[in-house]
Amino acid sequence: MNNKERGEVTIKACEASYTIRFPNKALCALEEDLSADIQGILKMFEAMPSMNQARIIFRRGLVQHHGEMTLDEVSDIIDKTDYVALVEGLLTAIAGAFPTLTGAKKKGK
Repeated sequence: MNNKERGEVTIKACEASYTIRFPNKALCALEEDLSADIQGILKMFEAMPSMNQARIIFRRGLVQHHGEMTLDEVSDIIDKTDYVALVEGLLTAIAGAFPTLTGAKKKGK
């Protein structure tokens, strides 16, 4: 179940569910991993992030609820998901890390 107020999104992988969230620590690590600031990371979603970018982003989003995972472990999960749904979930979770920004957009500000 999604908890959008906390920026949490659940990703389904076959019969398993994985909750992703991007608190400050995860976002900082993500910026370091991808050598991009948050604006650059969001631009990756204007088209479709590469498989490697999505894998790195997903890995950082998993840490809060599932602990550290290797890139191979994350790849195994991705192989069991709908990739488009995964990317949409990643974007939703990252946007949820900035509730005042997403709330302002919804209110038309």
